[in-house]
Amino acid sequence: DVGHISNAFHFASASETTDTKPEQLFAPFLREVRLFPSDPLSDEVMSTTVERLWKVLMAERRALGRLGAATMPTSCLLGGWYDVEIHDGVTQRWSSEQGEIHVAQDVSALRVSGWHAGSFDMDVQIDDEPPTRVTLRDNFLFELALSLGRSQIVSLRLRTNRGSVQDPRDLGFLLKKLEVLPGRQGVWRTVPLDQGFDTLWRQVDSSAWIDALATVTDQRPEPAEEAFLTVRGPRSSALVEYVRASVGRYDVVLVQGIPFSLTVDVMRAVRDAGVPLVLLPHYHVDDAFYHWRQYYESFAKANAVLSFSNWVSEHFFAKRGINAPVIAGGGIDPSEYLARGTQLERFRDFRGSDRPYFLVLGRKTASKGYRTIIEAHQQLVVSRGGDVDLVLIGPDEDRQPVEGRDVHYYGRLSRELMLGALAGCVGLVTMSTSESFGIVIVEAWMSGRPVIANRRCLSFGELVEDGEDGILVGTTDELIAAMRTLLENPARAGAMGDAGHRKAMEKYTWSAAARRFHDILTEVLDGGAEGARAGALVSA
Repeated sequence: DVGHISNAFHFASASETTDTKPEQLFAPFLREVRLFPSDPLSDEVMSTTVERLWKVLMAERRALGRLGAATMPTSCLLGGWYDVEIHDGVTQRWSSEQGEIHVAQDVSALRVSGWHAGSFDMDVQIDDEPPTRVTLRDNFLFELALSLGRSQIVSLRLRTNRGSVQDPRDLGFLLKKLEVLPGRQGVWRTVPLDQGFDTLWRQVDSSAWIDALATVTDQRPEPAEEAFLTVRGPRSSALVEYVRASVGRYDVVLVQGIPFSLTVDVMRAVRDAGVPLVLLPHYHVDDAFYHWRQYYESFAKANAVLSFSNWVSEHFFAKRGINAPVIAGGGIDPSEYLARGTQLERFRDFRGSDRPYFLVLGRKTASKGYRTIIEAHQQLVVSRGGDVDLVLIGPDEDRQPVEGRDVHYYGRLSRELMLGALAGCVGLVTMSTSESFGIVIVEAWMSGRPVIANRRCLSFGELVEDGEDGILVGTTDELIAAMRTLLENPARAGAMGDAGHRKAMEKYTWSAAARRFHDILTEVLDGGAEGARAGALVSA
């Protein structure tokens, strides 16, 4: 009976009850629709459980940071820091009881600026040297001399303040700015707080990063796994009991949706009954949040796990002996795009402008990289004198203000207006750091528009053919250059859009996905796991 799900305290999920009736969800291809009540979870249980999980996660991040420190190409934050927060437009991060920093070999000094309520003591340690205690208070700044010629790990330890029901994190100090001094006579250089070791490791060696995540996950204490299962709802004991009672009537069961506990509960019920199981996880393999042993175990017990990426099937699932045939991560209905002209006119009427614009489409949250796009657009506007807008469409999840010259955020719009926005844009821009597929890219192609996508997102790098149906970028400067290319070369932009349209029609229609899914189910029911395992995404 859940209508909307949102993240809560990083690990948990909060949901709202829907008043939708089963008959309102019915479709011609469905035989039956049922709604089940979700199980309640008190704020106190959620808070205390999340507090324990944060302690585990901070320890794991420190371990991961030290594993990857030697491969870091530049100075950066390692483990022990909470997620990025933005205060008055400034990126900041809270420390846990121990935050760690990788300092590159060309650095002779480190400068830390932050805030802590009142006076506090902090132990500062360089590699395995004896720690030095410093006393700081309120808004503080301290400098630390370092040895040139070798990379070092700096650890900052302090007593944390106990979390609360409103914020269950144990917080140390608020890191406002981090700077390093290259050489002896260099100029202080700011270290980006939103680009830690995890981001850099993905860029340097995605396969090694994923292997490290799997290693840490395999070593995670079982109580932490159970704690995550407790808070990552919604859960429904009534639904699970119904599955146990009725699953024997079915030839095969498809379970969709990770990372949510209900998926694990249902998968366990299906496997206990001995009924063939196909899992559709929408798995973000390069995102640490998706690495839990309960998911690994579910993958291993499924007859088939539907993967959206040949790379992920080869470099993750196959290494764990998991049968993961590849299928398109979404589909399109070509008939939706036949009224493109009408849709475009309605969006223009809604917008009240004919100015050219780049489009950002999807949830407004930090992981989607929309702030990088705004930054690039602002630099482009300055250099060109303000002749192009930036339009953002999608639900507001982070509740952060969207500001900038010629930037327009419209929130959630109707499907018709969204398709009109796609049809009229110079190009779709997506800088998401992790996705299981990239349906917005396919939708842009169906509208005949080119895309600019983050090459550091594994699924985008596999989906987009750089220079043919879109442009792959990795830095803000590359993004600005790509936006300029599409804006100044409309013929080339149109050719990319046409190439994308051909690809979408060939590989990503619902009819093509249905045929591929039918083949996978046939292999499962025939017991031919090897046949399903070997199948790659093929054109219809």
